[in-house]
Amino acid sequence: MPKVSIVIPTYNQADLLVKALGCVIAQTESDWEAIIINNYSEDNTTEIVKAFCEPRFRLLTIQNHGVIGASRNLGIKNSSSDWIAFLDSDDLWDERKLELCLDAASRGIDVISHREQTVRAGKKIFVSPHYKKKHAEYHNLLFNGTCFSPSATVVSRDRLREVGGFSENAEVVTCEDYDLWLKLAKVGVRVRFIDAVLSTYVLHDNNASSAIEQHMNAGLVTVKKHYEGLSLRRQVDRVRYYHRRAQLFYAGGRSYQNAGQNKMARKCFLKSLKIYPIFWRALAAFFISMIITKRPVSSQRKSVVTLFI
Repeated sequence: MPKVSIVIPTYNQADLLVKALGCVIAQTESDWEAIIINNYSEDNTTEIVKAFCEPRFRLLTIQNHGVIGASRNLGIKNSSSDWIAFLDSDDLWDERKLELCLDAASRGIDVISHREQTVRAGKKIFVSPHYKKKHAEYHNLLFNGTCFSPSATVVSRDRLREVGGFSENAEVVTCEDYDLWLKLAKVGVRVRFIDAVLSTYVLHDNNASSAIEQHMNAGLVTVKKHYEGLSLRRQVDRVRYYHRRAQLFYAGGRSYQNAGQNKMARKCFLKSLKIYPIFWRALAAFFISMIITKRPVSSQRKSVVTLFI
């Protein structure tokens, strides 16, 4: 049984998958298996995987109908290890990723996470902070947003199965990982954060309005579900819930703004202020959107910029 199973969902990203699989093979920890879940790609994904001639690679096929959670769940189901690592086919790992994470996987730990850099066009534009345990607590995740990223996280397989893995609800697509972190936090997983940048989160050119709308709505659905599932809702939680919803509309507005769609951005900022009138960021962004009538389109990760999620 390998020490860790790596789950890699992919769809029509053969050119990027080559790099992802290359960084897996380059790991200083060699006791792993990689399960590549191919969503019936129309490119040469299958040939790329086979060309590695790597016995530790397993290629599975699924028709996930746009629900990446289904692909990841298939990988978890077919895993052989006690630990599951996730790698998106367009992201990258440092060669020490598995070694350092497994070193941190001592008895009593359920989730290991580390810092991650964000790269656009080969340039580093952001590095995540070194989070603390308090950031991974349920209420903090719900009302302040996530501190986890799939490609920067290793999780106990038993804990994943305990919470039912990733949601396959189409309404939470693009936020299925956020939903998973909330479910894990709710059952009291113990988390260890590593103060090292061990993964790269890659930005691509994609600014489709439908993707922005989908991601914003998925965040709203996820937060509403977990808020309504609280066993005890205090008045302060109600206020924090309104603020959280306002944050999500603001994030959607910023994404539209980055895509040069100021009209849609203003609508989101107004919705944010309607929910939480004293949200100064939304207020400032609204006035800026009134001044700036045209803005160059910027690159965005996969489908949308994810702020506060």
